Amino acid sequence: MIRISYDGYGCHNIDSTLISEFSFDDSNYLISAILSNDLESSKVDKLLKAYFRENKEFLWGKALKEYELI
Repeated sequence: MIRISYDGYGCHNIDSTLISEFSFDDSNYLISAILSNDLESSKVDKLLKAYFRENKEFLWGKALKEYELI
């Protein structure tokens, strides 16, 4: 992730040297979900929320909480 945008908060550029990366398997799963337009699955939700929780200090934790992303 290099940038995130929140309504009411604007865009936030992220230092990619600080934020963690998805595992190879999680990345492949998310790519597959995107390609099959299956973004509403509970597994996608769990993966993204775990990622946001893990990196909340770099992703504006207040906005993540407001939008129920953590």
